[in-house]
Amino acid sequence: MSSITRRIIGSNILKVKVGGCALLVCAAKEYCQKQIEVLVNILEHPECRADYNLTPRQTIEPVITLLNSSPPAVQQLAAELLSHLLLEDHLQKDTVTEQAITPLIQVLSSGLPNLQQRAIKALANLAIAWPNTIAKEGGVFELSKVLLQSDPPLPHVVWESAASVLSSILQYSTEFFLEVPVAVLVQLLRSGTESTVVGALNALLVLESDDSTSAEAMAESGAVEALLDLLRSHQCEETAARLIEALLNNVRIREAKAAKNAIAPLSMYLLDPQTQSQQGRLLAALALGDLFQNEGLARSTDAVAACRALVNLLEDQPTEEMKVVAICALQNLVMYSRANKRAVAESGGVQVLLDLISSSNPDTSVQAAMFVKLLFNNHTIQEYATSETVRVITGKQYPFLVLSYSFA
Repeated sequence: MSSITRRIIGSNILKVKVGGCALLVCAAKEYCQKQIEVLVNILEHPECRADYNLTPRQTIEPVITLLNSSPPAVQQLAAELLSHLLLEDHLQKDTVTEQAITPLIQVLSSGLPNLQQRAIKALANLAIAWPNTIAKEGGVFELSKVLLQSDPPLPHVVWESAASVLSSILQYSTEFFLEVPVAVLVQLLRSGTESTVVGALNALLVLESDDSTSAEAMAESGAVEALLDLLRSHQCEETAARLIEALLNNVRIREAKAAKNAIAPLSMYLLDPQTQSQQGRLLAALALGDLFQNEGLARSTDAVAACRALVNLLEDQPTEEMKVVAICALQNLVMYSRANKRAVAESGGVQVLLDLISSSNPDTSVQAAMFVKLLFNNHTIQEYATSETVRVITGKQYPFLVLSYSFA
């Protein structure tokens, strides 16, 4: 810290402190790099900012001038100075401060990492008050570029700041959803800030609903894996489960490697005792049902674990809708695989289904009865057949479910 900085900060005379700061701001107008460094050193201290009751015109306007027409080294210091000033609420919300957004976006587009990082820090302090202005000045495009850049990548803290600015814009208005590249929205799912994740999820859901072809772009960008991580950590799980079900309901996505890799995590989510969300469980079961419309996935080694998870779901006081969804998913599983039939039986599924047949809900009862018929339409698990099984299926209540062979 320079001697002048120490003298101004250390003074017990308020006039000296305020006057010294004002003089330094004036000197900064002349692009004097040393004076700006002194200002940065002073104003990075919260107690010092509290002492200087300077107006936006005294502080922000000179910095805007520096941002607009200075060499990169001075622009960098100006952006850093602005980020410190904008920690004060009254400066964030002033209309004079709004004028700093355009030069900050221009600095962001410079391609110079140090400059970009300082600009992001300043924009993060403006995003709550001025998200619309940031977007209108090209902020969505420039922020998206820096979030995707890999050479060099942004430091994690700076990346999170840039993501939070973009999230503020998304939360401000849905009109900006289409302006953010799908790959960026998928990256935002990896943020450690819940509000950023929520903003990205909402945007992705709207995109998927409006344009089904966007689902493939999401999957190619790693959305399935990111969503599974959210479910695994029980973060935003209902919204994450809704989006992953929508993606896995896409035929082309079910043919991709990501679909096969989703079976085990979805099964574990259903079995996880920390999974408390009923809607999340319903959507995870529905997603498994979507996956197992694909014969290859229904025959995969992970499908056996899915059978056990779905039977466990039926045992765990599910809603009526959940029962029907789980049974339909199991039907898809056993249709193509004898190993899956055995997995259902070994998990206690036969007795669970017999109990469901007596349900007061007709949809559940009929689905359970039809599934029992499917389970026993060959000799794969005949050792699990009982007189009760035969009686239920061949009874007058379900004459259309008569078995094609006798249990000898």
